[in-house]
Amino acid sequence: MLPRILTRIALPLLLLAAAAGPAIAQTAPKVEKILQPAVPPVGKTDVPWMPYIMAVLLAVIIVAVNFIPSKRGHQD
Repeated sequence: MLPRILTRIALPLLLLAAAAGPAIAQTAPKVEKILQPAVPPVGKTDVPWMPYIMAVLLAVIIVAVNFIPSKRGHQD
């Protein structure tokens, strides 16, 4: 077992080291210039048609698959 004086010194140093790691990791260099987002050209609109088309196509496929009759035959 360590002498009492060594534990009195080691515990605060250990806590300081544990707290210093995240504190050092959070420091970031100063950003010199803040960049503004690019402005889209006038008259250009990006309408996301592809996700809408895919959603409708998926819904049509799901409904069509539900209309396929099962091959149960005489078991009904």
